[in-house]
Amino acid sequence: DAACTVLRPSTLAALVAHHRDSDAACTVLTARLPDPTGYGRIVRGRDDRVERIVEQADTTAEEAEIDEINTGIFCFRRSLLSPALRRIRPDNAQGELYLTDVVAVLAEAGHRVTTLVADDADETHGINDRVQLAAAEAELRQRINHAWMRAGVTLVDPDQTYVDATVELGRDVTLYPATMLRGACTIGEGADVGPGAHLTDTVVGDRARVSQTVAERARIGHDAVVGPWAALGPGDEVPAGQVTGPHYAGPGAPR
Repeated sequence: DAACTVLRPSTLAALVAHHRDSDAACTVLTARLPDPTGYGRIVRGRDDRVERIVEQADTTAEEAEIDEINTGIFCFRRSLLSPALRRIRPDNAQGELYLTDVVAVLAEAGHRVTTLVADDADETHGINDRVQLAAAEAELRQRINHAWMRAGVTLVDPDQTYVDATVELGRDVTLYPATMLRGACTIGEGADVGPGAHLTDTVVGDRARVSQTVAERARIGHDAVVGPWAALGPGDEVPAGQVTGPHYAGPGAPR
């Protein structure tokens, strides 16, 4: 199954808490989708109890209309999981052993199976191709950018600003469009970065200005002005207060 790469830690924590509070044998994280095509469906019986999970290829016409889907994320009572796994059989259209069949095994044995419906179904989408990968990356980028803006960083155009989760930004930093900060970048307070700055594992001092610059494993001092069209390589250092001027290339920059 494809991974749910944008699942929030708070959603996983809620799933674990629900599982413990309900004292269930199994708890399934589910979602409700307007178009559930391609996903396993949650089939319920009397008293709304979960009976089984049916994969898309095995659904009846009625089951295919169910909009509650299996996200592929479970909590199990460990003592019951191994015996249940030994009872599953490849009795399906694919001729495969489905982990999801454990739900039916537990339910048929009289054990309780519960669900937690995700508040945001978009968190649970899997990634099976590069279109879905790009959508997941956009979602994560938006979360990172919004968090920094709430912390006092200005992003002139968030849709054109890329900040890795490992980057550290000081207060009152301004990031201009087409800026990419990757790896262990640290940007000091009040610094202006961009437009068109691509920095990797680079330290930028307080109040420095860096525009249209490519830098990797470099250090830029406080109040320095770098660019436009500057290139800094591993070990390059621009002293505090220095103005490089255009087309500057540090000793470590690729030639």
